[in-house]
Amino acid sequence: MKAFRFRLEGLLRARKVEEDRCLQALRVHQSALAGVTERKLQLEDERERTLNSLRGIETGELEMEDLMRHRRYLVALDNRSREVESEIIRLRHEMRGAQARAETAVRERQLVERLRERRKEEHDVEQRRREVREFDEIASGAYARSSADRHPEIGIGNAQERRTSGSGGVTK
Repeated sequence: MKAFRFRLEGLLRARKVEEDRCLQALRVHQSALAGVTERKLQLEDERERTLNSLRGIETGELEMEDLMRHRRYLVALDNRSREVESEIIRLRHEMRGAQARAETAVRERQLVERLRERRKEEHDVEQRRREVREFDEIASGAYARSSADRHPEIGIGNAQERRTSGSGGVTK
């Protein structure tokens, strides 16, 4: 039995490597986005704590220096929060691109795999046809031999004798 050999096996391996690379890049982008999103949440929590602290100062004795320090800190937190939000937007955009590349790589690999499966099925069908032909030839040969043994008057040996005798008729 002839073994199946896919001619595009190298291409399939290359597609798998590309898919793995794209999926790894997507995971890196997702991880970076998760980290930046976590940082955004931390900044929002810090801003809320600072506002609560500022409210506490406003209800007590009002020190202008404390008030100014809190206000400057809030402005710095807001600026940092806007920077982080810009980074989140940038990372989401990059992640969408990485996701599209990963989806394309998966589709391309699956396409080659489907082609491989179809070629394997075609090979298997052709292999079964060959086997059936071989079995038919074996069976035909065995039938011819058994017929010759059972009916010597029409056997192969008699046909050869007729050819060699030159009469073309039935020999005695």
